[in-house]
Amino acid sequence: MDIELSKQDIELLLEQKDSLTPELLHLIEEYQRLKQPFPIGEKCAIPFAWKHDLVLLPAIVADYPSTQDISVMLLTPITPETVPCESYLAGQCQEPCKFHRSHGYVLPAEYTVSYEVLELDSLADQLQNGTHVWYKKKDNGEVWKEAQVIQSMSDSSWRVMNDTGKPYLVELGNIMPIKNLNEKEDKEDEEVENDEEIKNNEEIEKAPNSWGAWQAHTTGFAAKMMKKMGYKEGKGLGIDEQGRVDFVQETAYAQDRRLGLGHTAEKKKNKRKKKAPEEKKEEKEEDTIFGYVNSILAQEKSQQEGAAPKPTSIREAYGVIAKLQSELDKALANWNHARTAYMRNKGTASEGQFLEKFKNAANRAKSLQREMDDLQRYVKQTKEKQDIFPPFIRFKVMMTLPETDNIMSGAVKKAQPSRKGKKAWRKNVDISDVIEGQEELRAIERIVGHSGELKDEELFTIDTMGDSGIKRQLAKDKPLKVDEILQQRSAVPAVKTKNPFKKPEMTDKVVSRHESDHIQKMLKRKGNDNTVTQQKKKKKVDEPKKTYDLWGEDNKEEEKPVNDYLPRKQKPKAPQTLSQKPAALVHMPAIETPHAGASYNPEAEAHQQLIAEAVKAEERKAEIIAKLQEQLSYREELKLLASEEAQTMEEEDEDLEDKEGDDQETKKRKAAARKTRRERNKEARLANEAMLRKQKLHEKSIRQQIDKLREIEAEIEKKEEELETLAEKKEERKSEEEKKGHKKLGKYQVPELPIDVQLTDELCATLRQLKPEGSVFKDRFHSLLKRNVIETRVPVTPSRRYALKEYEKRSYKKFDQNEELKKKQGRK
Repeated sequence: MDIELSKQDIELLLEQKDSLTPELLHLIEEYQRLKQPFPIGEKCAIPFAWKHDLVLLPAIVADYPSTQDISVMLLTPITPETVPCESYLAGQCQEPCKFHRSHGYVLPAEYTVSYEVLELDSLADQLQNGTHVWYKKKDNGEVWKEAQVIQSMSDSSWRVMNDTGKPYLVELGNIMPIKNLNEKEDKEDEEVENDEEIKNNEEIEKAPNSWGAWQAHTTGFAAKMMKKMGYKEGKGLGIDEQGRVDFVQETAYAQDRRLGLGHTAEKKKNKRKKKAPEEKKEEKEEDTIFGYVNSILAQEKSQQEGAAPKPTSIREAYGVIAKLQSELDKALANWNHARTAYMRNKGTASEGQFLEKFKNAANRAKSLQREMDDLQRYVKQTKEKQDIFPPFIRFKVMMTLPETDNIMSGAVKKAQPSRKGKKAWRKNVDISDVIEGQEELRAIERIVGHSGELKDEELFTIDTMGDSGIKRQLAKDKPLKVDEILQQRSAVPAVKTKNPFKKPEMTDKVVSRHESDHIQKMLKRKGNDNTVTQQKKKKKVDEPKKTYDLWGEDNKEEEKPVNDYLPRKQKPKAPQTLSQKPAALVHMPAIETPHAGASYNPEAEAHQQLIAEAVKAEERKAEIIAKLQEQLSYREELKLLASEEAQTMEEEDEDLEDKEGDDQETKKRKAAARKTRRERNKEARLANEAMLRKQKLHEKSIRQQIDKLREIEAEIEKKEEELETLAEKKEERKSEEEKKGHKKLGKYQVPELPIDVQLTDELCATLRQLKPEGSVFKDRFHSLLKRNVIETRVPVTPSRRYALKEYEKRSYKKFDQNEELKKKQGRK
């Protein structure tokens, strides 16, 4: 049957929701699903408060935290707090967000509207010069900013200008027009007024006088100007009042009447207002989020200044909060302006007036903040009290509710929990007694094994005769606590596991039917129908795990890949030295035998020899240091260099002056005379004789070399032998150096350790008086460096790129003056 439940019945029913039948619970779930305006993942549009206005922004439905609220991710976030968190979307971020990003913007579900309201399909048509838009600079931008279109570059790009006055070129995917709800309401009011003016103007045009037609073309501007000039109806304009032909009685122009309209315009205007019924308008406003938000923002100013009425629902509370937020922003701005004005006029005659304004603005902001806190507290408490769905609903249940009278009266008995399905049985059936019994059985099994197989006499005995000596014996034979813990072993045998590498063996030596059929099918495929006798199966030998050599070569024949036109990935070529062992590791011992003179009781000759080596090493170091100091020191010869240079410069100047004088004299003496033919012939003859002389000398040297050919060959052979011996020596030296190890494996050379030797007076007769020399750790580390096992390194100390500059403060410069002033003041 159909049952209609009232508000009180539904509230009682929600209080006893545990006793509802599964069918009713299923119906409630279906109702909740149908109540959702948009499915998860679908696009929608939401209102967002921005600079005392409400704007529509596109979003995607993320979740439904409750039946009345919706969580969305903004597609065009205009604040940093509304930027979606990428880590949260990837499932790697939890509340609270460590990146200070949005995990979902929550608002009432009834405030959401369809995505088509934004009209983004005709985006290019909406973008005109002067249009206010949202934009972002690049594709990877996060926050969208407000700007104004100043130029259309193409169908897919526009030039916009932000608040700072800087122009940007924005693509089609990074721009969206601003949808302001307040502007929409104002436009609707303007459309209504325009309709009234159009109808009135039509009536005016139909008037049989010229004033009406003239008034229609002036759109009311001339009427206002004439009103200010003191125009009276019935009097004409122009020369001799020729603006009016027929006679009209003179009447004073009323303040609330327009020029030339008369009483008909007022009647038409009143009729226009009566045509729009208030009930339909309210229903239309309540149907959409635009109407509801506009109805809240369009309240009277007197009601805004007074105390806000207490809302009756969360929906009204959200609207009042949005309104209070805009008022609070304005009040805070006024507060800041009043404070700035008060600080600027402090100490003047009007200080009291500005102080009073400052106090009033502060009180106004504080009162608005208190009202907003109260409303937010009310919303929070109401959400906690509300159930899974709103109370004003109508259920149609095609069934009979159990104990309907008791439910309505409030006396409802505790019903049996649901046991439909395994999940409900596990949740609602009490099996604690069974679990306790199983735990007791498991405890007994851990001590004595399987208790079901033992008799009562084996499980326990009844002692009718006490013995006082048993207690002392137990205390005497009590083991350690460690042994007790180790002896606690369960009597239950361990679980047997199968060997994964061992195949099951055939014990009865009979082939199964399934296996024989499989063998017969394989033989038929090969063309052999004869049966095969069963052979003994060989045990599979566990092969050792194969290792992969990164630098090795595979001997397997590689199959031709399908995409043979693609380049194959080649293995890196191994260096030749990878398979060779360093010669230093082979020839040099890891631990070198020390010199005989380093013994605690050495021979005299060996000791003196080691001391001589140490002295030579120190002398080499001293020579290097002296050479460096000599190179870095300032030589005495450089002191006389300046005077010598000056003296040489003076001498050179004198020589130049003398030469210039001689040159001038020679130029004067030499006369420009032409050479005679005899002189030219003489020069040519001398040149030919010199050339012939050089040619004869060259021929003579060639004849001498031919005569000494054997000697030259002997010299060449001797040089070749010398080069061969040098090459052999070089190879020997190179092999010896390799055996000794490279002195410079990396960037730095292998350092030499100081020779550990004791002087003659430091030698001791016994080991007890021996002074230790050197360090075993340093010897081992130096051996690794010397054998090229590890690379030589040098400690890197932090260094500055630029030297520090020192500045002397003025206070430090005037320190002496200040001290003298203090002394003088102290004397006074």
